[in-house]
Amino acid sequence: MRRLTLWSWFLVGLAWGVPLRAADYFLTIGGGYSPMGNQVSLEKNVRYFQRVLEQFYPKGVDHTILFADGDDPGRDLQFRPRDTGMTEAREAIAHIFGQTRHLYDYYRNHELKGVTGPSAKSELESWVGRMKEKLQPGDRVVIYVTAHGGRASNRKTPYNTRLYLWNNQSITMRDFTAQLDRLPESVPVAVVMVQCYSGGFSHVIYQGGDATKGVAPHLRCGFFATVHTRGAAGCTPEINEENYHEYSTYFWAAVSGTTRTGKPVSGADLDGDGRVSFSEAHAYALCQSTTIDISVKTSDVLLRRYSLLGAPGDATLFSAETPWEELSAGASAEECAVAESLSRQLGLKGSDRGRSAQALAKKLEKEKSDLGKKVGRLAREQRSLAGVLKKKLLQRWPELGNPWHPQVAVLLDDDSKEVMKVLKEDSRYDKYLKVLKELRAISEQRSAVEKRWVKCQRLIRSLENMALEHNLPIVATTEEQQQVARLMELERQTLGQGVLAGPVASSAKNAP
Repeated sequence: MRRLTLWSWFLVGLAWGVPLRAADYFLTIGGGYSPMGNQVSLEKNVRYFQRVLEQFYPKGVDHTILFADGDDPGRDLQFRPRDTGMTEAREAIAHIFGQTRHLYDYYRNHELKGVTGPSAKSELESWVGRMKEKLQPGDRVVIYVTAHGGRASNRKTPYNTRLYLWNNQSITMRDFTAQLDRLPESVPVAVVMVQCYSGGFSHVIYQGGDATKGVAPHLRCGFFATVHTRGAAGCTPEINEENYHEYSTYFWAAVSGTTRTGKPVSGADLDGDGRVSFSEAHAYALCQSTTIDISVKTSDVLLRRYSLLGAPGDATLFSAETPWEELSAGASAEECAVAESLSRQLGLKGSDRGRSAQALAKKLEKEKSDLGKKVGRLAREQRSLAGVLKKKLLQRWPELGNPWHPQVAVLLDDDSKEVMKVLKEDSRYDKYLKVLKELRAISEQRSAVEKRWVKCQRLIRSLENMALEHNLPIVATTEEQQQVARLMELERQTLGQGVLAGPVASSAKNAP
């Protein structure tokens, strides 16, 4: 099958000119919507990113940080110390009475240096206003978001997901895009977002964030922890960074060559040029992370808009089930690396790995469903036993019916041994603990199956991307192929290095 490759279109694109680099500008939006939603991992993500920038810009760089409540001295950050001070009686009563939310969490003021202001709409608008006047041809903007997100509020616009800001504010993808529209069209903007449902923001590449209006003339690309329909991994009050496995942990580790805990990273430089591009970092995260994330990048979205997948056995168009030898020939290095790595992890070999991945995903779906039923049964049994024990405790200590009663603190501190004696003398408490232990074990087992299912989904999407790349020259116009090539090249930018700039024509065909 003869075709003009995307790299050929890139070479054509060189004729449009590569401007001299002037300056890079960074914006970080981080933190939660309130102290109870502002986990310490978000603070540590910003610190890690600051270290990455120090590595690439040792003389300093313009970096605006909007985090939580800004410079307010109030306690805005949630963390969980190694010693929570929890007694056996307090923990037992909390679980039996179903009041475990934030049971182990403490709060303090954030300790970030260089914070410009709170994560608020007004601050974002002010930053855009300053950048609008400041940016020059050849400059570049990189936006990193480590926060929380929500689903789209309207089912008719499912990609219009939300980014939560401080004080329970939020901004939709389209409103965020409207702010980016105020920046000069010729200045490239790259976004890296790790909030739940962040994949909706992949539509920043479209005019007004609306796919039906075609690709925006602005130069924008992005990388997102998960698709627009799923939550993301990562936000945690745990203080041990060894346990952080969210998307940007892998992304920035690949870019910088060092993990957040100082360990060297290898295997991320797929083209061997000595630098790791954003696109390579995205591929590294897809290969290495063991989370619930099905991560996406903007070119995935544009390929699905302009290209088509063939039906299995189609002699003209490729599909995810096209034999591996044909599918991998001429495909991008990033997609090949992702597909190869995930295939190995899933134990899938040979030419027919697309169909094998589909079959494995279906099998894992069944396992998840069966384990989910067990979780449901055990949860009901646990609640029933807890109800019986709760009734017994209230008969002995009716003050427990209101946790604010002053006698409750006395009871759980001074009389905690008596509380535990009453519980342990009841055989139902032992059964309750066994059910609780089994429930946790089955839940962990289901989580492991879910993560393996996610790897299947990542593999299938990667195989689809490869097929869509092959099919693009067959079904897309020259202009559309150029748009995809330009977007892929934008995604291949690195820190401290220039990127292509130039007009990106608009088209509204085949909006997903």
